[in-house]
Amino acid sequence: MSKFSEKVKDFLYDATDYVLIVAIVLVVFVVITWRLDVLFAKNTDKTDSNKAAVEEDVDKNSDNKEDADKDSAADSPEKEPAAPEKITFEIPEGSLPPTVANILFEKGLIEDKVTFLQKSREMELDTAFRSGTYEVDADIKDEDLIKTIARQN
Repeated sequence: MSKFSEKVKDFLYDATDYVLIVAIVLVVFVVITWRLDVLFAKNTDKTDSNKAAVEEDVDKNSDNKEDADKDSAADSPEKEPAAPEKITFEIPEGSLPPTVANILFEKGLIEDKVTFLQKSREMELDTAFRSGTYEVDADIKDEDLIKTIARQN
């Protein structure tokens, strides 16, 4: 009976080791897959048809804007520069860089999430993003936006 209990005990110890090994391998696989997904994510928000439609609207608006500028220039000799539009956004606590990129893209502060994430990695500030409420100019550059969110300036 003692030999049988020893064999059961040995089996349980070995099985526990194998279960822990499998669990560790699964965790490593999930983390690597998650980070690779972030690195190689494609921007599916922009399609060629959307780009063409936007370009057509820009062309139409620029023609109308030129005509309006000519008319307004004749009416007012001095023109005050318009104050830059401010955009307010909030980054929740514990937000990862892809989540931050989604928030900024939805607010219209960045044009491409993948480019923003790559630039933040190049600047080595992708892990330095801080949660909080921010108010920035609508025409802020990506580098300045990254520094602001990482509170580097």
